[in-house]
Amino acid sequence: MSIDWHYPRHDLTERVIEAFDKRVSNTLTLFAPRRMGKTEFVLHDLIPAAEKRGFVPVYASFWDNRDDPTSSLLHAINAALAQRSWWKRATNRIAGAQLKVKAGADGVEAGMSVTASQPVAPTPSSLDELRDQFAELLQRHDRILLCLDEAQHLATSQAFENLVFFLRTLLDRNFNKIYVMYTGSSRDGLRKLFSRRKAALFQSSSQIELPDLGAGFVEHMRNCFKQATGREFSYSEGQRAFALLHYVPREFRSVIEKMILTGADDILNEAAVANDDQLEDSGYPILWKSLKAIDQGLLIWIASGNAALYQDPCKEFLADRLGVDSVETHTIQNAINRLRGEYLSLVSHGTYEFEDARFRDWVVMHCEE
Repeated sequence: MSIDWHYPRHDLTERVIEAFDKRVSNTLTLFAPRRMGKTEFVLHDLIPAAEKRGFVPVYASFWDNRDDPTSSLLHAINAALAQRSWWKRATNRIAGAQLKVKAGADGVEAGMSVTASQPVAPTPSSLDELRDQFAELLQRHDRILLCLDEAQHLATSQAFENLVFFLRTLLDRNFNKIYVMYTGSSRDGLRKLFSRRKAALFQSSSQIELPDLGAGFVEHMRNCFKQATGREFSYSEGQRAFALLHYVPREFRSVIEKMILTGADDILNEAAVANDDQLEDSGYPILWKSLKAIDQGLLIWIASGNAALYQDPCKEFLADRLGVDSVETHTIQNAINRLRGEYLSLVSHGTYEFEDARFRDWVVMHCEE
């Protein structure tokens, strides 16, 4: 008997579809760190539900082909025009048709290779092709659900500027037919797109956060493990193991997959080992040594739960750590600018959080004095 490993997010799916159906908004942005299940939600929950409600889905991941997002979008439109049910195959993989899943942007097998070459700007001919394909799709269908995964990547290079302009124009002209779900794993990256003056692609988009999974998810995974092995772990052990893994669903499932394959039955031990392995493979010590001393000090200050970066307590902490008489506001600002995007993201005015929660924990554990 096939085991359905996917844990559906029915409430979130219904809220999103209702928002589109009732035209509360025709553009939504879903934020969550990587490996928290954004892509799985879009492919396995949102797209099937939207299809049943008469939407034609178009899914493009800008993480699959980071150097050439135009090609990713062209590929997605071609698939929609050909009415290929590729996302159904993708959701079968997520649901557990195969035990092992290669990790893409969000725990989903990537459909296109990732290269380390230079960013590729869209050519006039590729934009013309996109324009023609969208026109054909709009001619055939009245309601299109355009899902753009890891959308913040469009802000990483000037080479992608014309693609952003193209999308803005397309969506402005067809707001009554195209409904958009952006996903992003970097608050700072999304904010760059929100605030871009010349191409404010997301200006009218409502941002929502992917809710953390809780008791229902742990219970679901317990049942899947029991179906696969005939063995059990307790709910309380599952909860504690999930917490050890920072509530990352993909990592929790990976631990269970390992237990099935190896015959292990102590989920707390396996979760602790997995967490230690993640830390050991992280390269955090090397990364830490590459940072300037003031950058390290600010990360320690923020990791400890402190705010007010430009007030006297923080300045005194940094001055003491650096062994200097004082630290000026502009010096702190320069350090924050260096750290934003890769290490920190702005949550609200003057408040920052770590892009990588595990790195934050590592800083707390290893770097506080």
